[in-house]
Amino acid sequence: FFVSGGEMLCSLPSNIRAKKYRVRMSIAGVLGRDFVTIQLVEPASIASLIPSVGERGTLVTVVGTSFHPDMKCRYGAHRHVGLEYVSSTQVRCIVPIDLPDMPIELGLSLANDAASSTSQSFKPIDLSIASISPSFGGVNGGTPVTLDLRDPDAAQFVTHCLFAKTAVPVSSVG
Repeated sequence: FFVSGGEMLCSLPSNIRAKKYRVRMSIAGVLGRDFVTIQLVEPASIASLIPSVGERGTLVTVVGTSFHPDMKCRYGAHRHVGLEYVSSTQVRCIVPIDLPDMPIELGLSLANDAASSTSQSFKPIDLSIASISPSFGGVNGGTPVTLDLRDPDAAQFVTHCLFAKTAVPVSSVG
């Protein structure tokens, strides 16, 4: 099917195996000498995101199947960023810092297409601390400390406070 300016449009046949194929042109059954290759891959499937909630800039581990080194992380319908390929079942994506304040679908894509995988929801949150009370405490520990977060919705996801490198489980306020 002729498109324009020497471009041809062909559709991939359905139900063919995932592998590398030669693509050639023919005229009335006579094959042209030149060919190009195309790599067909199984559709990727995302099982989980670790974590599925976090600050913008968070490194997210994506777990699933049929991942490919040439894939990119896709946020929403159009935002594509590079990834760190670990294996066919694991990649890592960095959450862009300019995402909106709402859950967004994280998927994987090849060649900036709309979708080459299933997707999972990631919720960006802001863990900025507005204030701490009290601002002094004893070295023997045990002093209850209240942290006021700028994003009130983020509090439900926080599991620990870190004092230097010492993690302490969070307990609810009120």
